[in-house]
Parts: sequence; structure tokens; C-alpha cells
Amino acid sequence: INWPNLIKGIVDGYTNNGASITHATQKDGIQNSVDAFDPLKPDEHHIKISLVMDSGSNLLIFEDFGTFGLTGRVLGDEDMKRDLPVEERWGRFENLAFTKDTEEKTLGARGQGKFMLLAASDKMKFSEKGTEVDTNDRPFMLYDTLRADGVYRLGLRTVETTRSPIHYWEGEEARQQLKTQTDGILEPIDHVGTRVIIPDVRKEIVRAIKDDKYSDMISTTWFPLLRDNPLMISIVYGEKGKIVMPDKRLLEIPSKDTSEIKVWKSKKALTFNKTKYGLKLHIAALSYESEIASEEIRHVGIYRSGMRVMSLKNKHIPPEIMDRIYGYVEVDDKVEKALRVVEDPTHYKFDLSKGLPKKLASHIENELMAFAKKKLGLHQNEEDR
Repeated sequence: INWPNLIKGIVDGYTNNGASITHATQKDGIQNSVDAFDPLKPDEHHIKISLVMDSGSNLLIFEDFGTFGLTGRVLGDEDMKRDLPVEERWGRFENLAFTKDTEEKTLGARGQGKFMLLAASDKMKFSEKGTEVDTNDRPFMLYDTLRADGVYRLGLRTVETTRSPIHYWEGEEARQQLKTQTDGILEPIDHVGTRVIIPDVRKEIVRAIKDDKYSDMISTTWFPLLRDNPLMISIVYGEKGKIVMPDKRLLEIPSKDTSEIKVWKSKKALTFNKTKYGLKLHIAALSYESEIASEEIRHVGIYRSGMRVMSLKNKHIPPEIMDRIYGYVEVDDKVEKALRVVEDPTHYKFDLSKGLPKKLASHIENELMAFAKKKLGLHQNEEDR
């Protein structure tokens, strides 16, 4: 396997869906932790993102609380020929394209996100000429965990041309290795949970954290999660720390029309194969034709398990009207289950071409058309042009 090309292919899968490495890093880094939340510890659920800069080096850290940690064994080749039960979290984190039951409520599909995180390191160089890697002894990614049984384990992954070696240590040896690999900057994780540590993080990610763009990405991507759990995610940089708040524009969609915003809210049930499914539409439009909605919230966001996967528009509505519309849809567990099956491995797209997902798309498009006609001045001749 040409590992740099494999990772470049994974990155291309994201960028072809319109995602930057910076955006994908926050999405997959947080998703890893959301997957691992222990339902018996809801009051402890929290994700801390830290940027640690020391003596010219920098570390991007995703640390979770109220999770199981990376439970399970360090797996061998034979283990990968069988299904990986959910308890084998260490093996699932380390490996790509593992067999997995789509009935599970975790977000991860094929393990690609963990490899996307490797691309967050500046040691991975992408250019028109191809992909190069810095093959010195510094790791591309570290991950440590403290489990409920008291086991402390550290993992390390590097990337070379034809292989991607993995190393691990446990107990005191792991603690010493962590100090060695981070130049003494980090102490072992001290609570049940997991940390993903990316050394030499890309400069564009550092800039995004410093100027709050990273926080803005999270506030939209994880809007329902933050709305329902306002202390869920924090970002720490140097002496500065902040709680990431839910996107204010989505949070403050008014309950009725104002002079600046037209509103369309619907709780109309979705009917498919004689079964009714619950959903809630929260759609707004800027009233003035000269204004368009910001790209990150534009059109109707479809969220699954608290994560924005894609947005949907009605192609029959002219752009000067459609691009003023923003909002989101909330669906019930049964619709989420159907969406999970048709979700792209990058978590940036659903296949809405058949079955219940197609019916959902059609429902949203019909509601958008009704909104445009009744409140936004769309006339029949504009619809047909």
C-alpha cells in the first residue's frame, strides 16, 4: 500500500464534497468522542479541544470526558477478518474499513475519519506533484486512554511510503513514552476517556483556532448537540478558554415573521409506505433580496446524531430566493436510522435517491416551494423557467 496516496485519496473524498482539511478535522475529531459517550454518564459528557504551543512545536488535542475510553485489545491480522464488536474501541480506532453493523448508533462508518486526522499534521505534504511525508522520528498522531479498569495505554502512528507503523505501550512504559514523544509537554490523561494528539498541526488549523473560525465551524456543524448541551465542547489555547456556543443564527430563528426575517416552521409528519415519521422544519429567509444567507448555514441543513451532514435546496427556486433561505430539519430516530445507511463515509453527504431518504428530500423540497410561494414572492413563471 502506498500510504501517502491512500491518505490523499481519503482527503480528496472530503475536499470533493466541499470540505477543507480544517473543517473535516473538527468534524471527525469531535465525532470520535461523540461515538464513545457512555450513556450512563450524561452529566460528564464533554469534549475539550486544545492547541498547545511550546518552543516552536504545536499539538492539537481532542480530549473526551464521560466516555468509555479505548477499550478492548490490541488486535492482530486474524481479528480483522471478523466483525469488530463495539467494545473493541482500540481496534476500531486504529483500523480502516472494518466490518460494522449499520444498526449501531455510532457515527463512524468505515474508519476514514481517523486517517483524515493524519492529514491534519503538517508532516503530510500535498501538492500537484503528489503526496510527500516527513519520515523523521516524530509521530503523525498519538492517542492515549485511561480505561475504567485502570489500564493506561498510549498509541503512536507514523506514515511512510509503503507502510504506516503503529506502536503501543501500557502502564509506566506508556507514561514515559508520552513524555518522550511530546518533549515533556504532556502528562498522561488522568480520567477515564481518550485523547487524540496531533503533533505539528497544520498552520491553517492553528490560524482557525486563534481567530475563532474553528469555533464557528463547530457551532454550526454540531448545532443541535450544543443547543441541547450548552457546555458540551470547549476550546483552549494558551491561557484562553471558551465554551463553544450553538450557532446564534440557527438558535434565534424567530417563531414568527419579523421585518427582517420570514419564517416557515412545520411539524407535518412524513408518510412513507403507510408509516408516519416525525420531523420538524425550522426554516427562515432574509427578507431583502439584496441579502443572502451565509454559506455555512445556507439552505436546509440535515443533521444526524447532532452532526450536520449536508444541506438541501430546491433547484426549481431561483438562486436569488433560494440563497436567502437557511435553517435545519430535525428527524426522529427511525429516519436517522435510514439516513445512517446512506451516509457517505466522509460524513458530508447522504444518498437521497431512493427509499425513505428520497421521501425526506422530496418533503423538504415541497416545503421550501410552499415557503417561497407563500412568503417570498415566488411566482409560477419563475418556478417554471
